[in-house]
Amino acid sequence: PKGGQGEPGGPLPAAGAVILSGAFDPWHQGHRALGAAAAAAVGVPAETVWFELPIINADKAPLLPRKTWRSAAQFAGTGNLLLSRAPLFHEKAVLYPGATFVVGADTAERLLQPRFYGDRRAAMEAALDEIKDAGCRFLVACRSELGHSVAADRSESGWSASDDPPTAAPLRLEDLTIPRAFVEMFASIPAESFRMDVSSTQIRQTTADEWRELTVNPSGLDDDI
Repeated sequence: PKGGQGEPGGPLPAAGAVILSGAFDPWHQGHRALGAAAAAAVGVPAETVWFELPIINADKAPLLPRKTWRSAAQFAGTGNLLLSRAPLFHEKAVLYPGATFVVGADTAERLLQPRFYGDRRAAMEAALDEIKDAGCRFLVACRSELGHSVAADRSESGWSASDDPPTAAPLRLEDLTIPRAFVEMFASIPAESFRMDVSSTQIRQTTADEWRELTVNPSGLDDDI
């Protein structure tokens, strides 16, 4: 519940909830804006969006108790937080039937690649079937800072311009290949409503760089005063 007052083992979101899952390291304005854009797309109040923090992650080490507490504390008084041990979306679908999962285009891309299922397309489709059977769907946001190479796309399509520098185009749902049976499970958040131009990784890197600069030059803060 809002305010970070949820109790362990408390009630799960109602069917049809809008859920944004992530590591939230840190939880930043981009996450909040994405939640608000998703709520607008679905037609529900922004304050009803849930943020899920999986203690077990599909491609990262499990969160230690101290890290879990630190991440969860960010939501105190500001957001609806879920803690789960469900790293995969077909597992989340069992917990949250009818949910609309809000993801970046990079996450949607991984969902649709057999290499993340032991290179078995049948395993990928079985997982998507479970999500579909639970009545869940995905709202996909454009990821501009994780764009694909326009130059590479042009090369594959016959474009030839050696003096044309590579550029990064935003990664969008429209760039992904979705099996026909699951197309209706995916919808885009309009780019004019939201585009994720910042990532938690970038924020952590910027913070680390600033800390290193202060360590090397402790008086650095005074230079700009």
